[in-house]
Amino acid sequence: MGVYLGRFQWDSVNWAGPSDTHRPQGAAFPVDDYTLTVAAADTVVGGVEVSAFEAVATFSVHLVP
Repeated sequence: MGVYLGRFQWDSVNWAGPSDTHRPQGAAFPVDDYTLTVAAADTVVGGVEVSAFEAVATFSVHLVP
């Protein structure tokens, strides 16, 4: 349990990477309001206990040129 800070950098373009797929970057996203959702799910083993967890965060962003 806790808060873990992180950072995500994005250059505002569509992309279906990772880089080893040799796919080019696409066009920039249009200026608009977007809702982003980040999710993670896994299991944690602690001694003899195994616990499943899921974390989900949703937030709004406004892209500007």
